Amino acid sequence: MIEKVDCLKLHYACNEARQELMLESKIQFTAQTPKDTSRTERAILVDFHAEGDDGRFMLDCVCRVIFSFPEGEPPIEGQMLLNRYQAEAYAAMQQRFNGAMTAIGQAPIDFPEISFQ
Repeated sequence: MIEKVDCLKLHYACNEARQELMLESKIQFTAQTPKDTSRTERAILVDFHAEGDDGRFMLDCVCRVIFSFPEGEPPIEGQMLLNRYQAEAYAAMQQRFNGAMTAIGQAPIDFPEISFQ
């Protein structure tokens, strides 16, 4: 169902060698519909921000997770899309971010668990 994950923004700064940091985080999910509404794709924009320990850690990650729906079926949109697929979108954003962290030789980040019920 997930067709593609676009990383639109990625900013990571960590000036602290400790394993555990006190962080504040916020996340926002936005349903997106293409200008050409006849397309079978819809997207969820995942905007995650975390910072803490007096500015020694900051993470900004914005990913567009594109979902593809079968031809002939109307795509799910808006709040219904968010309700049904935001957990998958959040997991895809985490996977993309942690893949980037591994690529630069850093340890993966433990993102907060969220109940989407």
